[in-house]
Amino acid sequence: NHIEHERPPETVENLTWRDDTKNRINPLTYVPDDIDDLFTDYGDVAKMVIRHRDLESTLPFENFMDYPFTALFTCKGCTHNCKTCGGSNYSFKHFFNRDKPAFKSPDKLVEEMAIVSQYFNAPLFLIGDLRQGGTNHADAILQNIKKEKIDNTITFELFDAVNQNYMKQIANSCETYTMELSPESHDDEIRRNLGKPYTAAQMEKTIANAFNHGCQKFDVFYMTGLPGQSRESALGSVEYSRRLYQRLGKDPRLFTFIAPMAPFLDPGSIIFENPGEHGYNLLYKTLRDHKDALYQPSWKLYLNYQTDWMSRDQIANTTYEAMIQMNKVKSEMGITEPQQAERINYGLIMAWNLMKKIDSIVESTSDPDRRKAEYDKLKTEIQRAKDSTGKAKRDLRMTRTAGIRLRGALKLLLGRNRSTR
Repeated sequence: NHIEHERPPETVENLTWRDDTKNRINPLTYVPDDIDDLFTDYGDVAKMVIRHRDLESTLPFENFMDYPFTALFTCKGCTHNCKTCGGSNYSFKHFFNRDKPAFKSPDKLVEEMAIVSQYFNAPLFLIGDLRQGGTNHADAILQNIKKEKIDNTITFELFDAVNQNYMKQIANSCETYTMELSPESHDDEIRRNLGKPYTAAQMEKTIANAFNHGCQKFDVFYMTGLPGQSRESALGSVEYSRRLYQRLGKDPRLFTFIAPMAPFLDPGSIIFENPGEHGYNLLYKTLRDHKDALYQPSWKLYLNYQTDWMSRDQIANTTYEAMIQMNKVKSEMGITEPQQAERINYGLIMAWNLMKKIDSIVESTSDPDRRKAEYDKLKTEIQRAKDSTGKAKRDLRMTRTAGIRLRGALKLLLGRNRSTR
């Protein structure tokens, strides 16, 4: 509207713009109380595909047609202050002028879910713990899901332990559902220091309750490179996962993962803004630093931090060690098929060795042309490692079939044909 009416850019709220060679930043004054206007109509996306006969350019990611997976924002902002998170309450208050989260109303959220369901038989991932908006808010969303009879698998993100009553409500409202929780560490002290309020015992009770109420899959995510975390502590999360599987009877619905805090420690997070107070040393600070880092040939060289407990080299090596051991645990517990586990193990070892080869190239010469020539020799190995380690990501998928719903596509086509007569 401002462009159409030739209004000056100074009048546009929240706008960052350039006047000749000078950068200008308008005040951050547009901070809506809700996000009901933040709405993706997948019907409009489907219409664009039909109108322009171009599917590829509308896909959100490369393998979407192989396994459609949709995500819906339930809010902007957060009630929690996890210290490594760039989406924390602290970050939104300091950088986005937002004192509290803005939620999508239950009616709007479920309306959006219903539209997605019309076109895709795909998991619906609800970003943000519904309970942040209060008990009544979460209850209303679940009641609307039940009323709409949405039959897609719904993935609930959890920021805290779940009591039995809330678990019952979810089970009664959803045909199929999964859950995910990110304790980051098995160590209660490290987790509490991060800003996560629950204990390992509370997490175990939550998972058991979820399975007792029909949850089809429960993902648990651990990380390396945390404040207070040594190599031994990171590997301890893997051994804890073994015990967790044993306590839950090797339930095949439980999936544990461990990965680095990569590519970056979140800019804007509590630790990024106050690294020394939390035992961190930032290696990159500016936007250009981070952009340039992404051109490095190894993910280890992307990392913008090291800690008082582990150097960047130690974080990278510990990550591979932990991922290899976690793959072994899941194979021994019967979660991953032996042949699949063998392929993943092969890919992880290959990727680890490639990282070491890249380190040797970096140390051997500072000439960019010589480095590039040596990197090019590794291209085939890099692709093979990507193909093998990529198989581990399939554990993130639901086992149910996912795809496009023909009835939604046909309804759209029939409606379009009528409108052109």
